Amino acid sequence: MAGRILPLCHASAATLAAIHGACFSPGWREVDFQYLLQDPLYAGFILKEKNDKILGFIDWYRVGDTGDIYSLCVLPSYRGHGLGRQLLSALVKAVSQQGDACTLFLEVAEGNVIGQHLYISHGFHLIGQRRCYYSSNNSRGTTALVFSRPFCEKERIFQ
Repeated sequence: MAGRILPLCHASAATLAAIHGACFSPGWREVDFQYLLQDPLYAGFILKEKNDKILGFIDWYRVGDTGDIYSLCVLPSYRGHGLGRQLLSALVKAVSQQGDACTLFLEVAEGNVIGQHLYISHGFHLIGQRRCYYSSNNSRGTTALVFSRPFCEKERIFQ
């Protein structure tokens, strides 16, 4: 299944919040996305199907010469068709071509093995972990694995 990749600004805050809420608990609120969409350092991509329904998105925030991928979301009923791979590929290509960041960082839940394999297949490397990073039903929370991907030669030396 292929979709059209468009800049994140083609989506409303309400749509992004609905998709995020379908993918994560707790999801971000509409007001969170309204705030982010006004920031010039916040960007990403959406993926639309032929009928213009938005099936997912990837967003990131640039901080100096680094960037943090905030979310990679694909609606649960559309997973397993390579849509997350399309979104991540679009972001990696854009960052590489534009030179916006020397390194991208992201966190992924320790139990999200599919996500981990996706990031590794796009050149990301495990660099650490954050214990109790994600809230969870148990009191301890869920550990996040921290990944990075270098884009600048000086950053590749340290991988």
